[in-house]
Amino acid sequence: MEQNQETSRPRKRSLTPPPEHSFNMPATAGEFVDRKERRRAMRILWQRNGNYECNKRLYEKFMILHMELVDRAIAACKRINEKQNNLKIINQPYGISSEELQLLARGVNFSLLTESPLLDIDCPVTICGDIHGQFDDLLSIFQTYGLPPATRYLFLGDYVDRGPRSLECLLLLFALRLKYPKHMYLLRGNHESLMTNKAFGLYNECLATIPNDNDATYLSLNYTFNHLPVAAIVGDRIFCVHGGISPYLKNLNQIDRILRPTAVPPTGFISDLLWSDPTKTKSTRYWTFNSRGCSVSYNEGAVDQFLRKHDFDMIIRAHECVEDGFYFFFSRKVLSIFSASYYNPLDVFRCNTQPNRGAVVQVTEDLAISIKTMVPFLWSSKSTLAECVERWTHIDTVITEANLQPVTPEQAWDVEALAWICDYAEEMTY
Repeated sequence: MEQNQETSRPRKRSLTPPPEHSFNMPATAGEFVDRKERRRAMRILWQRNGNYECNKRLYEKFMILHMELVDRAIAACKRINEKQNNLKIINQPYGISSEELQLLARGVNFSLLTESPLLDIDCPVTICGDIHGQFDDLLSIFQTYGLPPATRYLFLGDYVDRGPRSLECLLLLFALRLKYPKHMYLLRGNHESLMTNKAFGLYNECLATIPNDNDATYLSLNYTFNHLPVAAIVGDRIFCVHGGISPYLKNLNQIDRILRPTAVPPTGFISDLLWSDPTKTKSTRYWTFNSRGCSVSYNEGAVDQFLRKHDFDMIIRAHECVEDGFYFFFSRKVLSIFSASYYNPLDVFRCNTQPNRGAVVQVTEDLAISIKTMVPFLWSSKSTLAECVERWTHIDTVITEANLQPVTPEQAWDVEALAWICDYAEEMTY
């Protein structure tokens, strides 16, 4: 179920959007040309200084040799969504082997190195936040908003850990990235790091799913993570990143100069881009201690300084579970987005133990921003479901936006939407 918030476009440009959930950030043609010329010059400089042409040829050769594997991986994910409803894809008779997943990861390395660590993305684009191994949420996003190339996507990181199906998430995202590189962009999150995902789920999932070469697969995936870009500029006006800004980031050229592959350092601007948070309390200090125990927190003054210096209108980031799936900070200059719905059963200390919505952000060609929220579905254990739907998934009970009360399947869905649902759990378990 989806909730849309849309408003008319404002007549005058303002850095402070109107109070609704949709707003625009228009600019003159001259301003757009100036920004695009600056970024174009930076992109050309990056291509000349790196191994751009070499990686482009390697990627093209990979796709010639392995297009059948890429198509088969996408088809396996579609089949899971449409009729089989199985728990796993990796190392299953109907799925993809761990060796093939490693091969896809190698191809993604070539693809990622054909672009700068600071991406330039044209509009329209759909921006997604944390997925955290919730494969059903990922499938729901593609089913609702369309697969590439019909829709261009930017994911802000944290594809793995906590959820039960990190490998399936990576399989689908890698395959789509290989087949549609200009319509599928993947940023790095703080969980795309060996030091983090070894403790929070990906490593254990590899051990459980891949009996023989689990270490090889795990290290191969983390090697691909070391190639991911860390930030993106959407429509020349919106800075997108997983965590936030950094006191060490003085110039955007610093991001362009990142040499990949690279691990996430314990300190510095790369770490802050992935780990920092907007402060929740009023403070006159631009940068303060982060309650996570690493990186920094930034206040509105730091955001104003960053936006003014780099000529952006706003920051879109992920990294935090929020109850509505999105949350505005600092007079709507920072938008936090989270795409994994009903995330809190994985950790009852998140989201004040309330079922959170998932959300995505759609940016149109004229920079009109619309937030789409997905009301959380019922969470249930595998023991309550029929064998054919024994997976961690959305169930066919939804919460209405009006009164937050469950409705019957007949009220919530039509016949087609219920076709793949085989069982119904009777009560909500928070």
